[in-house]
Amino acid sequence: MEFKSKFIWVFFVACLLLASSNVFAITYDSKKAYRAWITISKVEYKEGIPQGLLHSISLVETGKGLKGNILPWPYTIGLNSPGYQQVSVKNELLKKLKYYKKIGFAQFDLKIDDKLYQKLSAEEIYVISEKSKEEDFIEVELKPRHISKRFSNKQLAKKFANNLVENNYENFDIGIMQINWRYHKSGFSSVEEALDVYRNANYAVSYLRKNRKNNTWWQTVGRYHSKTPKHAKRYIKSVWNMYKRIHNLKS
Repeated sequence: MEFKSKFIWVFFVACLLLASSNVFAITYDSKKAYRAWITISKVEYKEGIPQGLLHSISLVETGKGLKGNILPWPYTIGLNSPGYQQVSVKNELLKKLKYYKKIGFAQFDLKIDDKLYQKLSAEEIYVISEKSKEEDFIEVELKPRHISKRFSNKQLAKKFANNLVENNYENFDIGIMQINWRYHKSGFSSVEEALDVYRNANYAVSYLRKNRKNNTWWQTVGRYHSKTPKHAKRYIKSVWNMYKRIHNLKS
C-alpha cells in the first residue's frame, strides 16, 4: 500500500477519535495539531520507522490531559520535578517556593516530619508556613510536581522555555516528542529550533536509532523514555496502548 493511502486511512481513524472531544475547539487550533501529525507521519515514512510509532510516542508525551484527543500538540513544555528539596529554615522554604512558582510549577508536595501533604498550591504552603514555628523546620522537604504546559503558539512556548533557561532550570522536555533539554540541548541551536516539529521529530528518530542496536523497536521505545527497566516497561505499555488505538488493533 502506498504511503498516501496508508496516511489517509490512519488519519481517518484519528479523525473518528478526535470527534469524541471538543478540547481543541475551545483552546487549541486543530490545524496546527493536524500539520504536526502530517510532519511526524512524513518523518516516519522517510526514516523507515514503523508507521504510527512516532505518532504514538508524541501522543503519550504531549496528549496528557487532552482527553479523547488523538492529535499531538507541538507547543508543549513538560516541566520535570527536581525531586524533594530539603529545607532547614522557614525562609529557605519560602525562597524555594517563590523560585519554583516563578518558573512555572503550580502544585507541590510537602513533608514535615512524618506528615505528607500532596498537591498543594503555593498559597496553601504559605498558610502552613505561617502556622508553623521555626523549630518545626527540622525535617522539611518540598517537591514541585511535574506539569505539562501547552501553549497556543510557538512564541509563547519559546518565551516560557527561554525563561526557564534564564533562571537556570534546564530539566524540562520540549516540543512534539518532548526531548529533554538538560540532556539533549546540544542537538539544537536554540529553544526555537527544538520547537520546530520537523527538527524535533528528526532528533527523536536519531535518538531512537542510537538505542535500536540489539533491541527490538519496542525495547527501543522503552529506552527512549528511561533506561530504568520498570520505568521503561510502563512507558512501553502506554505507547503500545496508543499504537493499538491508532491502528484499531484488538490486542
